[in-house]
Amino acid sequence: MIRVPRNIVLEKIEYYRKRKGLLFACIRTAFKVFGGNLDIVKGNRFLTSSFYKYFIDLDKTAYLDELLLQARVLFNRDMDKASIEKPYYYSEKIQWLKLFDSTEIKTKLADKLAVRDWVKEVIGEQYLIPIVGGPWEKGRDINFDQLPNKYVIKANHGCDMCIVVKGINSLSHKKIRKKCDMWMNTLMGWDGLESHYFHIPRRIFAEQLIEQEDGNLLDYKVHCFDGIPKLIQVIGNRILSQHKGKEAVYDTEWNRVDMMYHTYEQYELDIPRPEELDTIIEIAGKLSNQFKYARVDLYVIDHKVKFGEMTFTPAKGFTKWASKETEAIVGSWIICEPNN
Repeated sequence: MIRVPRNIVLEKIEYYRKRKGLLFACIRTAFKVFGGNLDIVKGNRFLTSSFYKYFIDLDKTAYLDELLLQARVLFNRDMDKASIEKPYYYSEKIQWLKLFDSTEIKTKLADKLAVRDWVKEVIGEQYLIPIVGGPWEKGRDINFDQLPNKYVIKANHGCDMCIVVKGINSLSHKKIRKKCDMWMNTLMGWDGLESHYFHIPRRIFAEQLIEQEDGNLLDYKVHCFDGIPKLIQVIGNRILSQHKGKEAVYDTEWNRVDMMYHTYEQYELDIPRPEELDTIIEIAGKLSNQFKYARVDLYVIDHKVKFGEMTFTPAKGFTKWASKETEAIVGSWIICEPNN
């Protein structure tokens, strides 16, 4: 690990921040100080914390400026102040939610551990996937001898932090611990300014591995607007390590529609209507009923619906759509008005 005095890092962050904004400061400092080695950057708790501190302390005006900068530099989306303050498209409305609707309850529900209490209270404990280990703060804390042969290691504070273990010898414990420590040094939310992730206490935990009889696992992502489920994005055939999979989108009557952003390759054939569709819709509505927009992820295993997670700003709001017309229609379902 490269050691750099803290004052040098802080000086460089401040130098670049004054000239190009915080996003540029983060990227430029990472490359200037650490020679472009992003693995070192991710593993340096002080560096990421220094960046993070700036974002947490931003006022609304500076936050909006940084949001526009990130849209342009990271996601190649040209937005202006008016398009976020008076949004029209889905992507613009997600940015509005980040700026004006980032609440403490969203922080709790974005936490994959804390959200379990919410689910238990609102719909019942039977919908939760059992935890088989943890929580732990560091990779070295994991006691693999106490885990079953098959399980899933996760971090509670972010996305794409998941290791599937399907047998005792499938992955080395050393690699799992190293990966988990990198997660614990990764501060979520700054690259997209999703502030509801900023204050989640980072933990590692192990869940029971769930899978269908055919080895696949369909993920029913229910998009809800003011507590009303309208679209169900079904994702399967996933290869997590390569961020690959297939998807299809349905309305609540199980008619296939092309009215959602594209994350993966589209399924050629239709996915059979799940027998548990009514339960999926009912559960998603109950869990989302106090939010302008929320995506509720659910699974079906042995005809039982299981809760996955809740997401309020999918893909940071910077996603690819089949057409601007459909993005505008779905965007119209998110009512961007201040809370009373």
